[in-house]
Amino acid sequence: MKKKIIFLFVIVVMLASLLSLSACGCRTQKEEVYYGEAGFFKYRYTPNDKYYKMCIYDVTEEALDQEVLVVPYYIDGILVDGINRDFWEGIGFKTNFGYLTAKKVYVPSIEPLGIKKFDNRQLETIVFYQHVGRIDMLLFGTADNYVVIEEYYDEQFAHEGINYIMANFLLLNNYPSDNGDGEKYAWADYVPTGEGLSVMPIEPICEGYIFSGWYSEPECAHKVDLSNFKMGEGDTTFYAGWIEK
Repeated sequence: MKKKIIFLFVIVVMLASLLSLSACGCRTQKEEVYYGEAGFFKYRYTPNDKYYKMCIYDVTEEALDQEVLVVPYYIDGILVDGINRDFWEGIGFKTNFGYLTAKKVYVPSIEPLGIKKFDNRQLETIVFYQHVGRIDMLLFGTADNYVVIEEYYDEQFAHEGINYIMANFLLLNNYPSDNGDGEKYAWADYVPTGEGLSVMPIEPICEGYIFSGWYSEPECAHKVDLSNFKMGEGDTTFYAGWIEK
């Protein structure tokens, strides 16, 4: 009887230790944790977490009715480095990810985000609008079409049964000198000829600079209005402009 009590006590202690883990990484109970919402996403910010500081862990109720969703790569100027629903569902919490009805989802990349699957039967297309990472490591399995940047596509890692579409609309961060987070692309999408953008791109940020708009050349001589943009023949590339603060 005494051995059973000790065994049960050890199990309880182990469960308590597991519950002290963060949604996107390990942490101590003394660390600061902040919760909030950004658009259609719920986030958890742990400033001192070694691996995941800004983590998206759920979507809002309003997200459930959206046909198109854009996963941000910055929230309040902080890089989103984790998207994880599995931890919460594993300890009994219900998230809204499984109730999404979106047909198209934009996500920044696979690495280092550690993105988990969107269990959404209506989902038709996933657009990787930045660095896709290793496409053989994709954890999405419900979409028929993946829009990827050709520079990051490697056929040897492609999944059978997935239709890979090369992005033909590209926005480059065009950072001044070595400023910025190092990401080459700010946005990528596939736009059929004669059509406009289905969603407006996320504006990039760069420390010490103010984003001034999109331009047709790296030197930023001719500004473009994306709200009136219509896709022509071939690929289109625009460049971010920056003004020093």
